[in-house]
Amino acid sequence: MPNRTFNLTPDLDEFLCARIEGGRYADTSELVQAALRALDREERINQLKHTASQARADHDEARCIAEIDVFRELWLNQHQPQTTQC
Repeated sequence: MPNRTFNLTPDLDEFLCARIEGGRYADTSELVQAALRALDREERINQLKHTASQARADHDEARCIAEIDVFRELWLNQHQPQTTQC
């Protein structure tokens, strides 16, 4: 596995140490891997939410355009000269 070096703020270092000392994680590597998996899940969920939101907006826009077309047709039908056939 690749080896990484990074710096932590004192607050994050304290958080990390507390989790390891509490026994939830065996070591720093295990905790960082769990944190990165959680971040990955969060980013995927946010992307799905964004995609769904965009699809909803696109659908609403298309529906609005369709409604405008319906109203335009109604207006044209009411304001066009009527022809009668004999």
